[in-house]
Amino acid sequence: MGLCNSAKEKEEEEGGDTVIAYNHKKKRASEIRINGRAIEVRRFGDWQVWRELDHEPNWAEVANIIPESCILLDGFIPDDKDIEEWLFGEELCESVDGCTVEVDGTCPHGFPSWLIALGIA
Repeated sequence: MGLCNSAKEKEEEEGGDTVIAYNHKKKRASEIRINGRAIEVRRFGDWQVWRELDHEPNWAEVANIIPESCILLDGFIPDDKDIEEWLFGEELCESVDGCTVEVDGTCPHGFPSWLIALGIA
């Protein structure tokens, strides 16, 4: 499990306490948050309870619970506006860890574009 810092400005702007769990084996990303005693997850749409605990977890505990194939990253799942701009814009978009890449590319750190991670490209 690794931890990478990105999207701090967006986090402050939206006021959320979420992280991205990128599964490099499945090549997909999900957003994770702690909600009381529950660890919730979403890819698109509504939040769903992934794991309910008998206590309120912290992020270190979440990092130890997620599958070994996942890497935690600061940030948010892109919204529809971002995705639309990437699809119909300049053929560049953001990678899962915040680098600028081609829509069907990966960054120097090995992370794919959001369009790949979300199964769009």
